[in-house]
Amino acid sequence: MTQRHYTSNMMKGGAMIPETLALLREWHPGVPPEEFTNTVVSQNLLGKATRARVKDILSRVFYRRFAAPGLPSGEHIRTLMAAGFPEGVIRRLLYFHTALADDLLYDFVVQRLYPLYHAGRLQLDTSDAVVFIDELIASGRISPPWSPNIKLKTARGLLAALRDFGLLEGHAKKRFVPSYLPLPVFLYAAHYLQEQAVAGRRLIEHPHWKLFLVTEAEVEQSFLAAHQEGYLGYYAAGGIVRVEWRYEGVAGVVRALAAGTHRRA
Repeated sequence: MTQRHYTSNMMKGGAMIPETLALLREWHPGVPPEEFTNTVVSQNLLGKATRARVKDILSRVFYRRFAAPGLPSGEHIRTLMAAGFPEGVIRRLLYFHTALADDLLYDFVVQRLYPLYHAGRLQLDTSDAVVFIDELIASGRISPPWSPNIKLKTARGLLAALRDFGLLEGHAKKRFVPSYLPLPVFLYAAHYLQEQAVAGRRLIEHPHWKLFLVTEAEVEQSFLAAHQEGYLGYYAAGGIVRVEWRYEGVAGVVRALAAGTHRRA
């Protein structure tokens, strides 16, 4: 894994689902940031947000999640939104983008929530996130150390975002929602791994899947379901895994999903 960079962006950014959906509906790749800022302000896409606040949201949240090098483009989610995919699928995709863009959110889920969930923990509270942040500070991975106020606000933001994205539910005490990986979200993530040249058994074992709290056995079941639906070919024998990709990258599978033109195997 590349060098991790932890920020307190979750303190202010959070999930921001309504704002993100409003921005995605109007945004197109290649539009200069200043031009898009003017559009957001003139069309009042973010309510009564000031121009400074709009620029802050675009730079600190939107562009990092949906227009950053090496990450899938938000244009793919726009395509699925326009095709009428259900809210649950879109929300999971927004979460995937956000986790890829935010190392603190990603590592909190993969390193802390995933083990707790599979150990049978039912509830979480802010202290779970504060302890995780404290461990990062103690190991020197967050330097200089955050103040107690920043730690608390960021911890609350992490849990609130995970609730809004649908992994948790509840208020002060948050409960795990049963793990859920819809087939379109699986295909989106799998083809992103294809773009990263991940192959063989590593496709099943990749930590990205832990973002959805699913086990390797459940990931393999998703590959089998995708095979049965004709989206890809999946073959496993004696620990050897081979995938025949029928679409090129995220863009290719999104076009197939939106058009509904895939063929059954």
